[in-house]
Amino acid sequence: MSTLPKESSSVNGQPLPNGHPAPNGLAQLNDVLATYPSLAELFRRMADPRDQQTVGELIGLYLEGAKGEIDPRTYEERTRELDRFKRDLGHCRLTECNPHILKQWPRSRN
Repeated sequence: MSTLPKESSSVNGQPLPNGHPAPNGLAQLNDVLATYPSLAELFRRMADPRDQQTVGELIGLYLEGAKGEIDPRTYEERTRELDRFKRDLGHCRLTECNPHILKQWPRSRN
């Protein structure tokens, strides 16, 4: 008769928030990653999707979805403002946009 793995307070050596024990599935994953370090390394190197998308792309997706959901006048106003933002910061990856950059943007336009 098999037994369930004991709970763990970390996954792949990283502590869980607030010291909560890992559910059984996470404990099993932790065991697999400990057994196969190359797999653990592969997961660590996987790209964060935010590293792949730019501010400009996100603005485009937002405007595409918002077009039928908001008033046409509001849509025009948002498009105008977001186009200015996109012109200045559209090339930035999402992970590059920290609060400091976002706070500086209006000041840089004066």
